[in-house]
Amino acid sequence: MVKIPVRDNLGELEDRLCSFSTKDTFIFNNCDGFNGNNLGAVKVIRLIERMGFKHTGASADSVELCTNKPRCKESLKRFGVPTPRYQVFEQVKGNFFWSFRLLLSHRLKMPAWASIGFCGLQSGRFIQQSSVYIQEYQQPAMVEQFIAGRELAVAMWGNEIVEILPIAEDDFSAIPDPLQHVLTYESKWKPESPYFKKHSFLYSGSLTPKEQQTVQKVAEASFEQ
Repeated sequence: MVKIPVRDNLGELEDRLCSFSTKDTFIFNNCDGFNGNNLGAVKVIRLIERMGFKHTGASADSVELCTNKPRCKESLKRFGVPTPRYQVFEQVKGNFFWSFRLLLSHRLKMPAWASIGFCGLQSGRFIQQSSVYIQEYQQPAMVEQFIAGRELAVAMWGNEIVEILPIAEDDFSAIPDPLQHVLTYESKWKPESPYFKKHSFLYSGSLTPKEQQTVQKVAEASFEQ
């Protein structure tokens, strides 16, 4: 096994990869960003694919879709996959929160949840208990209807034949407020946060057979679209 660091130059990475054969080389891609930008990971994957290498993880097209939340949600809707209603805000007019409350009254039911519209995967960096995204990150804010309930993670692997791995459930039972049952950046990465300390995991044994079947069906539909 050879480790290849990915720095701030794709040309350098391409030169390193040229010394390997696409026929007998498999790449374990561990890049979740590039050149200081968490959206840049797709550039690394596109290079790997353009050169003809097989690799772990999703394709460049899939990663690009998933990091564009509004486009991803529209794609899910087209294929009949259930997803909360949402609205995108691209600029601040006057009092931001007052403006979006007026607009939401016509589109969504309160409470609602705001997050950045374009971001990388996994980290939860832009999902926080309190944020104003348009001003702080200079990106559109996506506001979704907040649906209180259980949060499940479904891992899958494969290509033509897809295997669903054991389903993990985020356990927020130690947090009394259902509006705080959200997998935020704090609950993932900040050990000093009460959300981190009170958050734990359950696995597929926490679901009834019918619940597990429903979750798997939605996950497979999302994967196939």
